[in-house]
Amino acid sequence: MNKDKPIILIVDDEPVNRLILARSFSSKDAEIHECSSGFEVMDFLEHKIPDIVLLDIMMPGMDGFEVCERIKNNPKTFDVPILLITALNDKQSKLKGLELGAHDVVTKPFDIFEVKLRVKQYLKMRELFLQVKDYNNRMKKEILAARKIQMNMLPQNNRQINNNYYFNYEYYPCDDLGGDFLDFIALSDSQYLFYIADVSGHGVASSLVTVFLKEFFNQHLKKILINPNPNDILQKLNKALITVNFADKYLTMFLGILNVDDNLLYWSSAGPNTFPILFSEEGIIELENSAPALGWWEDVSFENHVTEIPPNSSLICYSDVAIELKNQNDQQLEREGFIELLKKNKINEYLDFQAVMHDLLDYSNSLTFNDDLTLVGIKRG
Repeated sequence: MNKDKPIILIVDDEPVNRLILARSFSSKDAEIHECSSGFEVMDFLEHKIPDIVLLDIMMPGMDGFEVCERIKNNPKTFDVPILLITALNDKQSKLKGLELGAHDVVTKPFDIFEVKLRVKQYLKMRELFLQVKDYNNRMKKEILAARKIQMNMLPQNNRQINNNYYFNYEYYPCDDLGGDFLDFIALSDSQYLFYIADVSGHGVASSLVTVFLKEFFNQHLKKILINPNPNDILQKLNKALITVNFADKYLTMFLGILNVDDNLLYWSSAGPNTFPILFSEEGIIELENSAPALGWWEDVSFENHVTEIPPNSSLICYSDVAIELKNQNDQQLEREGFIELLKKNKINEYLDFQAVMHDLLDYSNSLTFNDDLTLVGIKRG
């Protein structure tokens, strides 16, 4: 436990009963406290949290049932074991105590050796529980710190690239740590590299792959500047992933290099899950491509493609949860439904991903998504 000695709280309105129980435990092994009423217990809990409560049921004013219920409804004490000690020998009273959260019930007159044995067992359980609780709290702090690091790795949002181009995104991990990732990197005054990646699964293991992605591009940026070919970048990334071996983790990715001078997008993709959508005044184009996901096989090749970005157009990239959402009737939104939702929100004019995200949640009739959601947009004016 988190202290030298466990705290045992004895609650009984009869002084003799408290004395018998108190003298049964050595002050060397435990810190013993006594209360004569339920009201005293409530005052005691304001200052100390016991490791076990030996609680008499039949007390005036506030009986043991009410005390038990209050302890279990208190966020600070709900996990404290309670051993009810009662003169009531009927099954209904015992069941009531257990339903209110008591761990055990002992009937008077009790065998003090039996009580001591049960207290010892529950204190050991309490010790193990507090160890697990402490470990979980430390893990939660570390995960929150990792989440902060991951969020800090994301690029600047709502970014005006130049007079003609604008970049925006929405990143919504379903866990504390996301398996989706994106980046937007200026290669020169005229060339910008961006990508959206979706790692299989989510949580800690998948987030480690996103950290690897960030580091990969940091290390290879000089080589990319010399040879900015999307298919070559994906090929090198694929080999790096297989070399590191992330234990069955793979990822899909769309990677583009935008030249804002000639308004051309040079791109390649890995994995068949989602195809970016180009909205323009002339209509809608999906940037379809068939290629294996990164991290599956070593000897694979990826293709280069070139697409013109017309005036007054928007390129929308998205992770697969955006089209895999299901409504109450178990109908999947799919690409057609997602495209209609983007049209409804006039995505070609505003790149308002907050509105899109809310509509996706409305469609699924949920407060959150069951997978990471990432929406990325580049708009040419």
